[in-house]
Amino acid sequence: MANAAPRNNPAKEQFITFQDVVVRAAREISLQMPKDFANDAVHCYMHYVNAYSNAVSTSVYVGEIVVV
Repeated sequence: MANAAPRNNPAKEQFITFQDVVVRAAREISLQMPKDFANDAVHCYMHYVNAYSNAVSTSVYVGEIVVV
């Protein structure tokens, strides 16, 4: 299961996390962001956790996106 964590919003000095949002095989994801993040640039990271929650991948910086 993939966790998108955190989504850092420097403009608002906030970050949010999502847990158990997609399986690795899906290869893409759409997340519901807070409405007040609209048009803000956020920095995205992700990692994977196995089904038993006893192994976790290294976090990876996915990049910066603008929330629509």
